[in-house]
Amino acid sequence: MKKFTFWNNLLGWIIFLTATLVYLLTLEPTTSLWDCGEFIATSYKLEVSHPPGAPFFMLIARFFTLFDSDPSHAAKMVNTFSAVASGLTIMFLFWTITHLARKILDKSEEISLSNSIAILGSGLVGAMAYAFSDSFWFSAVEGEVYATSSLFTAVTFWAILKWENIADERHANRWIILIAYLMGLSIGVHLLNLLAVPVIVLVYYYVIRSNYDIYYSHNNSETSQRLEENMDTLKKAVELLKEAVHELEEHDSEHDYITRRGLKEEINTFLEKERIEERDRILSVGGIK
Repeated sequence: MKKFTFWNNLLGWIIFLTATLVYLLTLEPTTSLWDCGEFIATSYKLEVSHPPGAPFFMLIARFFTLFDSDPSHAAKMVNTFSAVASGLTIMFLFWTITHLARKILDKSEEISLSNSIAILGSGLVGAMAYAFSDSFWFSAVEGEVYATSSLFTAVTFWAILKWENIADERHANRWIILIAYLMGLSIGVHLLNLLAVPVIVLVYYYVIRSNYDIYYSHNNSETSQRLEENMDTLKKAVELLKEAVHELEEHDSEHDYITRRGLKEEINTFLEKERIEERDRILSVGGIK
């Protein structure tokens, strides 16, 4: 498990460096068509772009322009921001693919060598195929909001998978809080990230439903077992008391027979009442009644 985690993390960072390097080498030196010129100008001056706006994108893009004091290089620095964001997107996409591939191939704690190669290989092929696809590569080398929006989408979906791994632990919901925070930030870039909400809700629903079914099944079986044990104990107690009453009847005098018989009936009535109350108590504790 530790070896797989190490190679999974290492290969993810290698993929990030590879994709980012390719994007930087093929970077647009200045503005491209469509909205790129507007985003570059508004980012450099921290102005307002076309509705609905992209304030968070402007802030981060402006931060990248601070690394070069020459205003003529502002477009290149904003494009660099897109390249870095796209490289991070590919890295999180790789980790998402390996997580899903592992659920399909190997669910055990110790992953075999062949399965490790298959899982890491599937992540590598899937991530690199997307990295060099036509549409994504175009947005990765220009000053547009799509690269940053893709990063938020990749991180939020990766985060819900991380939550899935520890959903039954105490502090698992910190990943849900992180997702909600990232969703809020992503609205300041582009509304595309909201498309991930239905998928996140489905993952959350099925994980919670699965954990509930497991808990209910386990709790129900334990309650039934406790009920059977208590019923056996009560039966043994009733038999012993009946034997004791029978012994008393045999050795007592004739005039005490009626008294002993009445005592026997009272004991049987009391035990029957206790048995019913014990059964109802166990059923109510187990959630059956």
